[in-house]
Amino acid sequence: MRKFIFALALLGLMACQPSGSQYERLNMYEPIFAEGFRSAGNTNIEIADPNWQLADGARNQNSKQSLPSEKANSEGYLAYRYDYATRLPHGSIKSVMGKHIEDCQNAGRAKCEVVLSNLSERSKTNVSGSFALRADPKWLEDFFTQMQEDVEDANGKIVSNTVSVEDLTTAILDSDARLKAQLTLRDRFKSLLETQDGDLADLLAVESELARVQGEIESATAVLKALRSRVSMSRVEIRYHSEDVAVNSGTFYSVSYAFRNFLETTMNGLSSVIVFVAFMLPWFIFIFLPSFFLIRRFWRRRKKA
Repeated sequence: MRKFIFALALLGLMACQPSGSQYERLNMYEPIFAEGFRSAGNTNIEIADPNWQLADGARNQNSKQSLPSEKANSEGYLAYRYDYATRLPHGSIKSVMGKHIEDCQNAGRAKCEVVLSNLSERSKTNVSGSFALRADPKWLEDFFTQMQEDVEDANGKIVSNTVSVEDLTTAILDSDARLKAQLTLRDRFKSLLETQDGDLADLLAVESELARVQGEIESATAVLKALRSRVSMSRVEIRYHSEDVAVNSGTFYSVSYAFRNFLETTMNGLSSVIVFVAFMLPWFIFIFLPSFFLIRRFWRRRKKA
C-alpha cells in the first residue's frame, strides 16, 4: 500500500515538472508501479470514459494525442491590437460605420467577427460611435485600405492610429508544456487501470486521480485555445467622432432652457424660502425669544447693582 501511494505521489510531482526527459523518469519508476499492483488483489475496474485519448510517446501503440503540438515561428506568438479614431461629418457617421460592420459580417465569422458596436446621437450635430472586431490579419490588410477610402469619400479623416503588440509566446509554450505533461500523466493512470489488477480501494484512488487530471486537461486545453485565438485573430477598435461645429443647435441650449424654465425656477426658490421660515419659526419662538428676554433682564439687574 505504501508503494502504491508513493507511486501516485511521484506521478503528481512529475506532472508539475514538464520537460523533455519526463518519459525517462516515468519509465524509471515503472517497476514501482507494477510492484504496487502485483501485491494487490484481483479486483477489476473499468475506465469511466473509454473514449479518452492518450498522449504521443506513450507505450500504448494505439494511443493518440488529443491536441497537436505547435511550434513558435521566428517572431513568437504575438497578439496585435489596432485602435483607430476618425473624424467625420455628423451626417456620415452612421452610414460609414454601418458599411464597416456590413463588410465584417459579409466576410464570415472565420475571417471577421463583430465584438461590439455603439452609436450615440446627443444632438443632430453631435454624433459618435465605436465598432470593435476580431479578424484574420490577412483579411485586415484589405479592410484597412477600404476603411481609409470610405473615410476619405465621406470628407473625413483618420486622426489617430495606434498599434499595440502583446507577446504571448511564454504563456502559450508554458500552457502547451503543462498540457503535454498532463496528457502523459493521464496515459500512465489509464495504463495502470487497464493492465494491472489491484485492491478495489487502490484502483478507485487511481480512477479519482485520473478524473482530476482529465479536468485539468480540459481546462488547460480551453486556456491554450483562447491564447492561440488571440494570436490568429487580431482585435480592431474604430471610433467615429463628428466634426466640431462653431455654432450648432446646442450652443445656446442652456440659455434657452433657462428662459423656458424662468417661472419654475422662481417658484422653486420661493418654496425654499418658505421651507426655511417654517423650519426656523419654532426655534425663534421657544429658544431665541426666551433667551433674549432672560439676557436683557440679567443685564438690567447687573447695571442697577
